[in-house]
Amino acid sequence: MNTIFTLDHKDYEEEMSLVERYAVRALICKNGLWAMQKSAAGDYKIPGGGVEEGESFEEALVREVREETGLIVIPDSIREIGEVQEIRKDSFEQDKKYIAHSLHYFCEVKEEVTETSMTENELNRGYTFHWERLDNIIQNNEEVQKEMWTIRDTKFLKWLKSRQDEFFKSLDFMKLGQAINRGQWQTAAMIERRMEKNAKDSGITGLQQQFTLLRQCINRKNVNEAKQVLALLVSKRVKYLNDMK
Repeated sequence: MNTIFTLDHKDYEEEMSLVERYAVRALICKNGLWAMQKSAAGDYKIPGGGVEEGESFEEALVREVREETGLIVIPDSIREIGEVQEIRKDSFEQDKKYIAHSLHYFCEVKEEVTETSMTENELNRGYTFHWERLDNIIQNNEEVQKEMWTIRDTKFLKWLKSRQDEFFKSLDFMKLGQAINRGQWQTAAMIERRMEKNAKDSGITGLQQQFTLLRQCINRKNVNEAKQVLALLVSKRVKYLNDMK
């Protein structure tokens, strides 16, 4: 898995013995809202936690999401995003260097919800499950962040938001329209595939139907229908850009 960024506290000595821990984090979006844990202090946390002995990363993700939110992950929907590393002196054994590997995944969930099973620490912190807009999560966390995991999650979510911004600001919308108008169907197909992949990799939901219809129109070389479907995508782009202001 690719490393997105590293948070290095530089409070350790290189010759210290090493302790490593692997955790999984679930990015779940429905109707423009993201699944989050929210503490009594007001900060949001990405659902997830440590991988237990004998578990695969995917199995740990399914379990952690169920325990913390009650949501049931669809295993076949799990997709890698990237890793965030944290390097610091171990909190429990001060003579050791600690590296935390947070592995982030996109995933989808079933409509049914089950009971949560949070740890004593999570209950003491008053965590509850919420659906929230990405902008609101970032803004809120920047105002209240004080824990290491809040700083980590906020930095990751800002990185994800920047990828979504790049997608909607992309000139591909204009280039695709030009290719369709000129009947350059091979070019149009290439741009559509790239846009669909970029949207998926950025966690942007709600566009799959438009991309499927657009691909069908391009395959049929139907200019008018392709322009109509592209207009729907452009309207979503305009709304997103207006919401950014």
